[in-house]
Amino acid sequence: MPAATHPWIALVSSGASRHTERLLAAARGRARMEVVDAGELGVDLQRERIRIRRRGVALPPFEAALFRRVNPRIPFDYQIQVLREWQTLLCVVINRVEPMLLALDKLAVAARLRCARVPTPATWVVADLQSAEEIVRREGMVVAKPLYGSMGEGVELWKDSPGIRPVIADFLVEYGAVLLQEFVPGGGRDVRAFVVGDRTVAGCTRMAVEGEWRTNLAQGGIPDPVELTAEMENLAVSAVRAVGLDYSGVDLIRGANGWKVLEVNGAPSFLGLEKATGFDVAGHLVDFLLERLDRQRRTAA
Repeated sequence: MPAATHPWIALVSSGASRHTERLLAAARGRARMEVVDAGELGVDLQRERIRIRRRGVALPPFEAALFRRVNPRIPFDYQIQVLREWQTLLCVVINRVEPMLLALDKLAVAARLRCARVPTPATWVVADLQSAEEIVRREGMVVAKPLYGSMGEGVELWKDSPGIRPVIADFLVEYGAVLLQEFVPGGGRDVRAFVVGDRTVAGCTRMAVEGEWRTNLAQGGIPDPVELTAEMENLAVSAVRAVGLDYSGVDLIRGANGWKVLEVNGAPSFLGLEKATGFDVAGHLVDFLLERLDRQRRTAA
């Protein structure tokens, strides 16, 4: 593709990172990809047509965008609303704001998966001490999660014991509510399946380190390549469709009755997956974005 026809793509992220480096490298020679900090954006409403500006200056002629991260130092709601307005002016956006927001809400995701009949562990969401304590007593062991969060932060394993009541109380004071999930014994191992469009393109196992039950790579989990079965691939795609994402990292665990979905991530990390498998996730994401943009161009023509 001649340089003159290279599309201009915005990579929405908060500063430099290994993820942005990988995506910029994957786009080189095929697109003009530029990192855009959502915290620097503003909306110009002086004319009939909405204009998005960066620090008061007009943006380059972006045709498409890949949304990943907002700036943690700028109010979240403000950035989300600016991105909502901006995405209406672009030909292609992955992932769009609405499904990304949905993916942040564990209750909303659990409800969507249940409605779509995607197998998941039994789930309860409560905000009072008595209800949470009754569930723990009845189930014997559950996984407790904040309604919002990622990388395993704040996730705890609660067992029925005389000392569980103050643990629950402290959690509710900090987070206000709790999502309780059936504990599926996985031997400290689960699977991350990476979905792009309608395909599961790669996957790896994640093994918890000694003394830790969480498998998240941010908690020290160790990734290894795995051959995904058709059941695992289809389950991951079904989960992503239910949430409405274009790409996602889906966490799977094998229960007594087959595989179940634990998490659906709207801004997934892929560095550990690339390292474990050698699969070029960044390149595949750029391919997907450019193919979709090309289809949009042809349709418009």
